[in-house]
Amino acid sequence: MPNFLRKDLAMWLISLNILALLASVFPWSLGKPYDSLAPAPMGIHPEWYFMSPFEMLKLLGSFLPGEAGEIAGILLFTLGIVLWILIPFYDKNKESGQRARAANYFGLLAVFALLATTVIGYWTIR
Repeated sequence: MPNFLRKDLAMWLISLNILALLASVFPWSLGKPYDSLAPAPMGIHPEWYFMSPFEMLKLLGSFLPGEAGEIAGILLFTLGIVLWILIPFYDKNKESGQRARAANYFGLLAVFALLATTVIGYWTIR
């Protein structure tokens, strides 16, 4: 066992060193270099759980061109997350529950808006 392990380990180290040397001497080209400022290729789309924000950013970009649309989208998503975090503190001790119903209706509206933009996003791709 120890002799076999020593010989096998020596051969693995020699072959990996040869492979690393060949990779550094003859690097493989993977295509043109990445340009972070280039627009995204046509026809790509995110996974289903990011389709709604993707579509909302496209819609906001059509109303507010350029950087203003991106900033508005980021602020909109941040506001939504903050409101989502604050929901448990919204209606703590009201017996009528009127504010809780308003929060439920707002939440349902937000869910339907997310579903609608997801469907629109998939509908416009095809």
